[in-house]
Amino acid sequence: MDTRMILTYVMVDLFCIIMAMAMGFYINLDFGNESEVKALRYSLISYCGFLIFGLIWLLMENNYLPLLVPVIWIANIVSLFCLSAIGFFWFVFADMRLNKRTMTKNRFLLSALPLIVAGVMLVLSPLTGWAFTVSSSGVYQHGPFFTFFSLLGYVYDIAVLVISIVSTVKEKRRETRRQYVVIGIFILFPMIAGILQIKYSGTPILAPATITVFFLVFINIQSAQIYNDALTGLNNRRRTNQYIENQ
Repeated sequence: MDTRMILTYVMVDLFCIIMAMAMGFYINLDFGNESEVKALRYSLISYCGFLIFGLIWLLMENNYLPLLVPVIWIANIVSLFCLSAIGFFWFVFADMRLNKRTMTKNRFLLSALPLIVAGVMLVLSPLTGWAFTVSSSGVYQHGPFFTFFSLLGYVYDIAVLVISIVSTVKEKRRETRRQYVVIGIFILFPMIAGILQIKYSGTPILAPATITVFFLVFINIQSAQIYNDALTGLNNRRRTNQYIENQ
């Protein structure tokens, strides 16, 4: 990969990280209940971790950083885990937001089970080669379960899409339905970007596509909170005043 493309990757990823950090900073309890806010922040933190450790590996792979085998292992383990964690915490956020309830401990643990299994398998990869292998000279190769780690986040996103469709059908308020649709289509941007990334290898597509969906959800919910109470979802005084003015 030439220097210009490396620079493009670095600049795009840094820009996406800054956007994610800014959204995480401005998310507060007006955005939703405490559990929702935490889940969304953790999803954004996982996204930043995926990009940061992915950049470390990219720079080492292209000899812009010293090629240290232990760091290669750590960077790829953390990056792959964060990729799955993005989807998991997004699922936790969406489940609470769409179902208008706090996730129970048992439901949380059951939902987290695939992520926990993935984490254990990733940590054991230096011994088993399940996710990937790195030779003593720094040569990287995918392992037999690499596809599982790459697609686990999409499984959580598909679950969100299903919950979103069900919730949208049940919901009567137009603005709330629109919010549910935006949450549900989270999977579409990363999925399309992932396909394009495979076709146009060496192009930074996935990172900006993912942060775009985060941004759309952030703006959509923030706009809705101008007129709705964050905890109950009911219209507030601003909505009442707007209704009276339009009569």
